[in-house]
Amino acid sequence: MRSVWLIGLILAAGWIPAGGTRAQTCQPRWTMPNQPPGENSPINVLTILQDESGPRLYAGGRFTMAGTLPAAKIARWNGQSWATVGKGLGGIAPTVHAIVGALGMPAFVYVAGEFTVAGGIEAQNIALWTGSEWSPLGLGVDGPVYSLAVFDAGGGPELFAGGMFTQAGGENSPFIAKWNGANWSPVGSGVDGRVLTMVVHDDGAGPALFAAGDFTMAGGQPAERVARWNGADWSAVGDGLNNTVFCLMEWDPGAPGDPLLVAGGSFVASSAASANRVAIWNGTAWWAAGTGLNSTVRALTAFDDGTVTGSALYVGGSFTMAGGQSANRIARWNGTTWSTLAQGVNDAVFTLAAAEVATRLGPSLYVGGSFSMAGGSAANYVARWDGCYSPPADFSGDGRLNLNDFGQWVGCMRGPDADLLPGCNVAEIDGDGDVDVMDFAEMQILFRLPPL
Repeated sequence: MRSVWLIGLILAAGWIPAGGTRAQTCQPRWTMPNQPPGENSPINVLTILQDESGPRLYAGGRFTMAGTLPAAKIARWNGQSWATVGKGLGGIAPTVHAIVGALGMPAFVYVAGEFTVAGGIEAQNIALWTGSEWSPLGLGVDGPVYSLAVFDAGGGPELFAGGMFTQAGGENSPFIAKWNGANWSPVGSGVDGRVLTMVVHDDGAGPALFAAGDFTMAGGQPAERVARWNGADWSAVGDGLNNTVFCLMEWDPGAPGDPLLVAGGSFVASSAASANRVAIWNGTAWWAAGTGLNSTVRALTAFDDGTVTGSALYVGGSFTMAGGQSANRIARWNGTTWSTLAQGVNDAVFTLAAAEVATRLGPSLYVGGSFSMAGGSAANYVARWDGCYSPPADFSGDGRLNLNDFGQWVGCMRGPDADLLPGCNVAEIDGDGDVDVMDFAEMQILFRLPPL
């Protein structure tokens, strides 16, 4: 009944341009998710995971509120509202540093950081959320965990944890350990300093786990801040980098020889070449991303904003210059040049997470950190950079559905089995060749829901 009333209102108002021309006017822009979490504390990690109900953005940090809800260090966003994750995490000054999905179990999520309680039960710095309850991973680890990754070296997937600990499950495991679902074990003889980031990547020598941080030895051999674990042995990654690495990622810009391994941190060089805070490993050597950044990089991700072909590399941190131009804590590298994201943000970026177009709601890049402004608008520790994507029924091509699009859609409606009017292809949403109430139902869903 409400749908019929809405159609009548639009018809009476005369919002029905003939046909409808679709123009490509979209520009990427900053928007703020409603009820941002961490109103009283920065966000350390953002991760997009798929569960039974669709994609969810998980946020972790030291915050105690998610919008208007009490949330103990972790919360999740479904595109419309924030929700808690059970009773969250506790302990003395607890915080979350890493979140990763469990393979094969959509609702299962591994969470790590600095805490001693998960959902009211003892859990030493790492725990599993099953979708309904928290559980520990054995005895856990004896220090902070900064990074998590899932890697299969041939015997089945295992969870790897990296951080500033020396024991896992009561066994000696310097700075890195692995969990097979029942027990902890060391990763060779480990490394000699903090592991801050990990990623699975094949640089031409086969799939391996790449770990990085501020160590200089891995498996008893020199490895300057970056090392490769192939399931049996540690090895150096070229000459490494000359200072701390905070983030690693695999990037596939679509050129021959890709994907590539990208590192971000406070380094300014490998032993062979300068590389200001961003360095790219092509399997044989490290090379720079132009002139790089003027201060630390703490987050990396790939994102396709719809304006060019393929994914660009997005970086966040505490820098204010990228490629010699002003760039407030966030910038984009397309493989050749650096560019800015409007006015950027007013304080450090700690984490980036990219949402794809799988939900038909458009690509979005989520940004978390210690900032309070994004693009000149208020943003409490989290903001969204929206890419260009024309969803079904977007007549204007601006990437958004509004009343003008709604009015033009109604002008195309002719009922079941009727031929499409000129310019009305965009109004046909459900794929049956006509514009009727079934398309209207789809239109309402898209109209109401913002991007994830």
